[in-house]
Amino acid sequence: MIGTSTSDYVLIRTSITLLRAITPLSILYVALIPFVPRHRLPRVVEAWPIAEAAFYLLFYLPRKHFLQRPAEHPPPLERDERRQLLQRCLEEVHDPDRYLSKWFLDAPLSEIKKENVKAFFRWVFLNTGVSHPDDDEELEGYVQQMEEAFGRKLEDGRGSARPLTLTLDRVKMVHRSLLWYQVSLPDI
Repeated sequence: MIGTSTSDYVLIRTSITLLRAITPLSILYVALIPFVPRHRLPRVVEAWPIAEAAFYLLFYLPRKHFLQRPAEHPPPLERDERRQLLQRCLEEVHDPDRYLSKWFLDAPLSEIKKENVKAFFRWVFLNTGVSHPDDDEELEGYVQQMEEAFGRKLEDGRGSARPLTLTLDRVKMVHRSLLWYQVSLPDI
């Protein structure tokens, strides 16, 4: 177990900082090799910063770029099909408060208002995060359908809750050095 004392916290944060510094230092070292040929590391040791730089530049950066591309959505269902799908989904909801809270990343119900739910439905049924006036009437109908099924009204306006929109949200990536993967590999 990881300790909870201040000294343990400082040790952990220092370790993380040092592990994160490996890649930038490796890239710097590899970039300086042509300019300082006399001050090179032994070849066996030099392989590590070269591998770190190559991993970052040839694997991590292209992968990060690939994962940040917009998702390819299927064409939306017809309006009537969307309404029927919502009805079928609402019939399966047994705990409306928990259902709403979970789709809004455990936000308090007081922060989930009509405009938040419309933003969620915009993603679910229209495959977009962009508000368009032509969709307002349809989305308002979905909110009313949900309110009827849940037996309560939502407040007007927008709260601080953010819906889970998997295909629209950015992928949060953090680079890990090759040493990190070596340390975290299970014993084989």
